[in-house]
Amino acid sequence: MASLLNVNTIEIPKDRQRAESADKHIKELADSILANGLINPITVTKDRQLVAGFCRLSAVRSLAASGKTFLYDGQQVPPNQIPVLLASSEEPRILFRIELEENLRRKNLSPAEQARAVARLHAFFAEQNVSWTQEQTAQKLVEHEVVEEESTAKKDVSRALLIAAHADDEDVKKAKTENEAYKLAKKKSEQLFARALGELLEEEEQEYNILFEGSYTDFELPLETYDCIIVDPPYGIEAHAFGEQTKALSHTYKDDQLAAIEAKNFLLSEKLLASCKSKMHLFFFHDIRFFSLLRLQFEAGGYYVWPTPVIWAKGTGHMPQPDYGPQRSYEAIIFASRGRKPVIRHGSDVIFCRAEPDKIHSAQKPVALYEELLSWSVGPGDHVLDFCCGSGTIFAATKGKNIYTTGIEIDKEMCKIARTRM
Repeated sequence: MASLLNVNTIEIPKDRQRAESADKHIKELADSILANGLINPITVTKDRQLVAGFCRLSAVRSLAASGKTFLYDGQQVPPNQIPVLLASSEEPRILFRIELEENLRRKNLSPAEQARAVARLHAFFAEQNVSWTQEQTAQKLVEHEVVEEESTAKKDVSRALLIAAHADDEDVKKAKTENEAYKLAKKKSEQLFARALGELLEEEEQEYNILFEGSYTDFELPLETYDCIIVDPPYGIEAHAFGEQTKALSHTYKDDQLAAIEAKNFLLSEKLLASCKSKMHLFFFHDIRFFSLLRLQFEAGGYYVWPTPVIWAKGTGHMPQPDYGPQRSYEAIIFASRGRKPVIRHGSDVIFCRAEPDKIHSAQKPVALYEELLSWSVGPGDHVLDFCCGSGTIFAATKGKNIYTTGIEIDKEMCKIARTRM
């Protein structure tokens, strides 16, 4: 039998599973209670601690604040009162399970909250049985009609445990769907793993690879060494502020005009040119709007620039002005040489290659793209330089090919990840 309590005397524990009030849902629930009555009472302990029914309590409190009353079991509930059931056990585990199983059946939890609830249910049973498995938790989800099929439930539990591990991350908390939350959590997990692995690796340079941490202007590069430079510097288009760039583990420097000019000037500097062989190739990612200007500057600096840019069609992109134009789904690359170095393989000036789906670095390029470009220019025994190497795509692209590779990266965390790809 339900009894009545004053809504303002019921306390909500600080460690409740539901973290957000879901204002829209509570307003809709209050309207429903006002129109149709309260169907189920809330559950409390004998000392008036809420166990289950957070949204119902919040909805009834909003009605009380407006001086409105409602029906329960065909009877008018007095102002400021709410029907309650007393929890059958005061044991914290049992009270937790009551709330948890109620929350799992609700459909208005955020993806992060839902995942956290599933993870806590799994932990609840695992604490009592060390051999408890995810499959058994999945059976519980089916048993409590959270999921209809066990095969689906197994997948849900696995994904929920990963999401719950990153449920405090701001991006994961903002995810609107379970699938979006899972993809973000998966990416965060991969980033943490790569960082940890990089920290474990020794700092010694490997036979074919060298990685410098710091600004590319800080290091003394060997003379007459590099056969090829491939570099994806800042474009000067503020890419750090839009699209996936804001969700990946971004670099610490900004993609502004000053950074773009500095990278271009470095390519024209005596210091860099002295480190290159008399015949060398350059692949320079850039903003296509400045191709003609850059071509003139590079040619004035002694490069021969291929008359048109190489186009990377990446199959995805962003919409800089969604109301006025199409999606931008390609990037441009200057292909240049010094000493008219010949190519060793003929490629196409339009390269179709899918963008990296799980970026660690916000501007990360796919390994296959770097492999294609380098195949035009270098082979075993040659030396390649990437002075904005980010998460180390250049090392993955040259791995196992006996190509001497030098990377420079200013971001400390990215260096840890790049080291894992050497």
